[in-house]
Amino acid sequence: MKYLQVFIFLLLAASMSTRGQDAAQVRLSDSLNILQLFKKGDEAVARKDTAAAFRIFSEARSRARKANFTQLDLRSSIKIGDMFYAFETYHRAFGNYSQAKNTFINGEADELVAEVTIALARTQYHRGNYRLAVNNFVEALQLARKLNNKVYEAEALENLGLLYNSFQGFNEGTAYYIRAYKIKLNINDEKGAARVAQILGETYYRKRMFDSALYYSDLAGAMASKKGMATEAYMAELNKAMSFIRLKNWPEAEKILNRLETQVYNNQDENRRLRYEICWGNYHLSRGNTEKGLAFYNKAKKIADENAFPEMNALVYRNMAESYYERNDLKEAYEHFTRYNNYITQMYSGRNLANLGSLENIMNASTSKDEAKLLAMENGLKQSELERERLMRQNLEMENALTDSLLAKEKGLSDALQRENVFRENELKKETVLKAALDRENKLAAQQLRREKTIKYGLMMGSFLLLLLGGVILYQYRKQKKKNSIIQKQSDDLQVLMKEIHHRVKNNLQVVSSLLDLQSHTITDSQASAAVKEGKNRVQSMALIHQNLYTEGNIKGIRVKEYITNLLQALCHSYNITTEKVDIVARIDDLNLDVDTMIPLGLVLNELVSNAFKYAFNDRQKGSLDILLQEKDEKLFLKVSDNGVGFPADVDLKSARSFGLKMIKAFAQKLKAKLEVYNNNGAVVEMQISKFKVA
Repeated sequence: MKYLQVFIFLLLAASMSTRGQDAAQVRLSDSLNILQLFKKGDEAVARKDTAAAFRIFSEARSRARKANFTQLDLRSSIKIGDMFYAFETYHRAFGNYSQAKNTFINGEADELVAEVTIALARTQYHRGNYRLAVNNFVEALQLARKLNNKVYEAEALENLGLLYNSFQGFNEGTAYYIRAYKIKLNINDEKGAARVAQILGETYYRKRMFDSALYYSDLAGAMASKKGMATEAYMAELNKAMSFIRLKNWPEAEKILNRLETQVYNNQDENRRLRYEICWGNYHLSRGNTEKGLAFYNKAKKIADENAFPEMNALVYRNMAESYYERNDLKEAYEHFTRYNNYITQMYSGRNLANLGSLENIMNASTSKDEAKLLAMENGLKQSELERERLMRQNLEMENALTDSLLAKEKGLSDALQRENVFRENELKKETVLKAALDRENKLAAQQLRREKTIKYGLMMGSFLLLLLGGVILYQYRKQKKKNSIIQKQSDDLQVLMKEIHHRVKNNLQVVSSLLDLQSHTITDSQASAAVKEGKNRVQSMALIHQNLYTEGNIKGIRVKEYITNLLQALCHSYNITTEKVDIVARIDDLNLDVDTMIPLGLVLNELVSNAFKYAFNDRQKGSLDILLQEKDEKLFLKVSDNGVGFPADVDLKSARSFGLKMIKAFAQKLKAKLEVYNNNGAVVEMQISKFKVA
């Protein structure tokens, strides 16, 4: 206000040199009267006497126009526009702001240009002209930086963040809010910083960055409490509780909600109650208590339905969808997300999202009522204006005598007005060209929006298909997992059964072996007794195989090295062979052979070692027995040799009469083995087995 007074005084001082002392004194008096009216209007606004303020500012504008005070005229238009904006009569506020801005001359009153540009942008936003709102905010931001005015710069950044957040552009909105927050801290605007921090907490929560949401909500709560900002402090605390729930820190969330209960139910703010009920719903649903969670959500939906705001319903269904998603209940999450998306579509269509260049929003019921009240006040003011004009006409008739002396001066003013008209015509032409360019831009924007809408629906359909595919995969996985568990159980049962069978077979063979041993002691014929003893050893060799099968845990395979060692120990014990009498060398590869291979191989080894113990070392004090079993070139090579008396010279496998050699020959045929029997400083038996199985 001070710089306006200085400007007016300088203007009047300049006019005194050209128009005379009397005219200057009249203009000075008029300007002071108008400034006094501004002061009275501001006082009326402070005491919330809207009708008086509107009447005073209208009178100030009328006087400023009559006296041709351009700056005071513009200031009056701004103040009247502010009043219409406060009543949410945005189209009338826009008219006053536009008139004020279009009258400014380039280079003049830059601070006012920044102020009215921000006011225009806010009005455009509420009217649904979002693209023009963005343009105006950017213009105001550039002016504020040019003037180094941090207050206007922070306000422009904050409103740009609001615009982007309104259209789900949370990344861009967050960037603008953070810059506004830093500027407000630097200029010590703690109230503004608290408000922006609280919005940042909500924005980060929407982005599911719950740690950041908790950080900014904590900052906002501390600053708001310090400055006595009850609403901002409450919302910051509620945002903290929401973040704690998503971070599964339920004790902290419960403390905050219990602390806020009194504030919620002692306050008539429906938005507070709605968010409080939603927060309890999130708490119980995230902890698995569906019944309690739905009870709180139903309370929130009732509040939203009573107020008939799609934003409230959208908030309820979005939180329900997120809670079900965290519980991995994808079906419920998808259903509630679809409802949320329907409300968002309804909300944005109400804001004319499909056409960012639309000229007018549909005014809601409360706005219409306020506008009706304001129109009624305006009609009353017009009547009082008519009365004043009647009185002024009487005064003008008395002043007609004085107007003759001013005709010459008016002629000069007329010439100036003609030049101004030419200038305005040129400006109108420029505006026409600009309007055509804007129309083209709006068409391109509409096409872009249609493309974006198509992409959006495609993404939604793709998301649905992915969710459906995920559900099918999960179902198949669980089904297969169940089958695998059944198969594994059957396998375990079968393995236990097989072990039990092998155990019983081993026990039965052991009984047979014991019976044969007892029988051998009762036979007086040495040849018969030896035959029974050999039968016992053969049964014992098979019993060892079944013993290994149920003790090792592998019911199909035999560890060959361990089996042959046990077989040699049993045979040594049976024939009373010690290391002092026979030196046994066993070179056995660490193989794991199948039962079908191991049984005939064990019987062959039993027969060969038994023959060596019985016949090879009768005339020697100490002999040696060498056993070799190895896998080579996909064949199994067995060699049993001793340094005893050797085979008889006339031995012939084809015409062999002994049971042992017949058995060896039979098993060699079964194993498809090449059998060789010869003497080399003792008896040597070699088998190259081509048919064998590894377990």
